[in-house]
Parts: sequence; structure tokens; C-alpha cells
Amino acid sequence: VLHSKVVDYFIKNKLVTNQQAFPQILMTDLQTLPIPNPTLSLQNKIKNLTEERLNCLSGGLELESQIDELVYKLYDLTEEEIKIVEEVTA
Repeated sequence: VLHSKVVDYFIKNKLVTNQQAFPQILMTDLQTLPIPNPTLSLQNKIKNLTEERLNCLSGGLELESQIDELVYKLYDLTEEEIKIVEEVTA
């Protein structure tokens, strides 16, 4: 989840205050990061894809896209919200 486009978007747009400088994030800011509690099924899917991604030498982008799709479900994002995240993190 922490390596997903959703969290990347959140950090860049909510926690980093000066885009021009080297980004610094305080521990207190990280504590405000919303991390939902997934169902066991969703948790296992994300875990399995993450492990597969860590062990593969090729095809990593496809696995990362699959993980992002699961994280979108985890955060219950709308199509419009997904589009914003995709555009900003592209």
C-alpha cells in the first residue's frame, strides 16, 4: 500500500508543502496517512502480488498496476478519483 499510486499521490499533494525544495515529511505527518483495514481476501491478494513483484525480473509494471487496482478498491476510489491519481502520478 505504501508503494502504491494512491499513497504517492497523497504524500505529494497533502504532505509535501514545498514542491520546489527537497521534500521532507515529518513523522507526525506520516501518522495522518489514512491506511484502511482491508478484508483478509484483499489483504492476501495485495500480499501475493507484492511478493510476486519482489521476486520477478520482468513484467513488474503489470504487477504494479494490478496492485494499484487493488489499492483503489481498498480506498473505495471512484473512477474520477482514480483518473486524478493516474494523471498526477504518471
